Amino acid sequence: MKVSLNWIKDFAAIGDTAKIPDLLLKAGLEVEDVRRVGEGVAGIVTAKILSVEPHPNADKLKVCIVDDGSAERTVVCGAPNAAAHTVALLAAPGAALPGGRVEKRPIRGVESHGMLLSKSELGVSEDHSGLWYMPGGIAPGSSFEEEFPYADIVFTIDVTANRPDLLCMIGVAREIAALTGERLKKLDIPIHQRGRGDRSAYERRDCRRRFVPAIHRPSR
Repeated sequence: MKVSLNWIKDFAAIGDTAKIPDLLLKAGLEVEDVRRVGEGVAGIVTAKILSVEPHPNADKLKVCIVDDGSAERTVVCGAPNAAAHTVALLAAPGAALPGGRVEKRPIRGVESHGMLLSKSELGVSEDHSGLWYMPGGIAPGSSFEEEFPYADIVFTIDVTANRPDLLCMIGVAREIAALTGERLKKLDIPIHQRGRGDRSAYERRDCRRRFVPAIHRPSR
């Protein structure tokens, strides 16, 4: 099971993150892996792809004209899903990725002013099948780190069969809080009852993507 430190912090105050593997071990959870997501990434912005043309010297490459909010750039791209009128992520020259700094350079005779990025190039996942497109409505030139703060520490833990309560983020947060003497944060979850009897419904339009609602039966 993968445990997000950012997600746990929604439920409990976390002090020294370096001690978390030892704390989880005390709870009977073996930490198999610790992965830092987003480390070494800086200067990534959103960019609107204005046009996509075949590369004149390479069958599998494309030449994209993109708008990064300040200027139009030519970027050589090999992603099969590159398409015009979409918003992708751009690492312009000078931007930092886990593999190093991005530089302007010629690719098969066409100068590329940066890189259009997949999730794997950002270290978010191993998915390198194509560009990572952003939701509509985001203006070109928006900072990726500010719009989507994704820097995180992800623990891969082995949950034993006798601890099913630890198969969720709030369960792990509760265990860490108990071991450190901290209190769980109060969750502000509005419950709106509809109808009669034992029926209840949960509504929240601004729900975070990783939010886990708690549904309670109304008392009679």
